[in-house]
Amino acid sequence: MNTKELSSQLAALSDSVRTTFQLIGRLSKLSFAPGSTPLQGDGDVRVELVQDIYESLKQHDESFELLRQEIEDLNTNSGRTSRRDSEKSRERARLSAQVARLGEDLKQ
Repeated sequence: MNTKELSSQLAALSDSVRTTFQLIGRLSKLSFAPGSTPLQGDGDVRVELVQDIYESLKQHDESFELLRQEIEDLNTNSGRTSRRDSEKSRERARLSAQVARLGEDLKQ
């Protein structure tokens, strides 16, 4: 896989992670008064959000691991080529840094 494809996949995964973070924010804002019971359907919203977040995070983890491995392989294989292509080296370094940041985001 080339750096453009990996960059595109990384951007798509980052967008998807941001969407999941929005769901987490939405879940955190759902509140019920202490001692009250949720109105019919409100509890379902919470359960549905939790399930969506769980599935999304699980999928993000899998996608992230595959992407991280692809970038690692790209960096390993490119080390065997000539050093004349500094633009590609910078792109690979940028991808590695973005993957590291995304990995930290997913850990949170």
